[in-house]
This record gives sequence, C-alpha cells and structure tokens, in this order.
Amino acid sequence: MRVQILVDGIHRDDQAHELIAWLRREDRLRGRVQLSPTTIGPGQMGSVTDTIAIAMGTGGAGTVVARALVAWVSHRTTDVKLTLTRPEGTELSIDAHRVHDPQALLASIADFLDAPPVERDSDETA
Repeated sequence: MRVQILVDGIHRDDQAHELIAWLRREDRLRGRVQLSPTTIGPGQMGSVTDTIAIAMGTGGAGTVVARALVAWVSHRTTDVKLTLTRPEGTELSIDAHRVHDPQALLASIADFLDAPPVERDSDETA
C-alpha cells in the first residue's frame, strides 16, 4: 500500500522537506519515503506542491509511520495540517495545532493506516 501525505500550512514546502527527513530517520521506513510533485487539476486554484509518498509494506509499518508523524507534529512551533490519503482515496486530515493528546492522535493515525482497504462501488454490470 502506498500512502500519500500532503503538508499544508505556513512554509509548507519547507515543512514537507523537514517531514521527509524525519521519516527517513526511521530504520523501517528507509527507502520507502519519497517526495513527488502534485499538480493542480483544471479549474483548481493553487500552485504545484509536494506530496510525500510512503510505500507501507507489511509488518506494522502503519504504527511506525503514526509514531513518527505524532512525534514530528508535536515538535512543530507553527501550525501545520497533514492530509493522509490511502490508495483508494480515503483521507485523514490532521490539524496539528498544539497537539494536546498525542496518544489519541497516534491511535487515530495507526487505525487509519492499518485499516483494510475500503471497497468502492462499481457501476459495471456483469
């Protein structure tokens, strides 16, 4: 499974690069974290931003990513918002403005990353 993380907030590009460096320090995530450009679609306003992509693999990678994210947002002195997106499009938004309950945030992220994929309805007929 490949999870994408979009960083938003003040100095989002700098913060995205800082988060990548933070994630790459985790032994179990080395070689699984990369920066990929996100383009703005037709009719959308904004600029090209960077998205962090993580190849999750198996064996508790969700917990490793969750712990790393909670530690990173807990050390922020500026407001930051993270949007995690699973391959099927399910999203989890984290508004990390002075994290008051890191354990609850950890559980929320780990549950999101470790949950089975959501099946989409198909309009196809057999």
